[in-house]
Amino acid sequence: MAINKIKNILPDKTGEDIYNLWQEYEETSTKEGKFVKGLDKAETLTQLIEAGYTTYDNPGFLVDYTENAIKNFPEIKTLLLVIREKLKTEFAKGGFDWKK
Repeated sequence: MAINKIKNILPDKTGEDIYNLWQEYEETSTKEGKFVKGLDKAETLTQLIEAGYTTYDNPGFLVDYTENAIKNFPEIKTLLLVIREKLKTEFAKGGFDWKK
């Protein structure tokens, strides 16, 4: 796994710290890990906006998944609202229904 390679090329403490932070993210075992995972999901939606509607196969799933990932973080709720509005426009271009 790539994280193990990164861990092994860094000085011991730094490698352990990076590895532990990665585990928090992967397992969403801390509030910080959940926050970063939520941002990661929001970034995925921005990629969909940039790629355009022709690349969508199940667009509603990603929106729901992202909303669930960040629902407990009001700090980034506004960000999601902006992303959703842009994504709605892309959905409309592709003839996809926007489902709440």
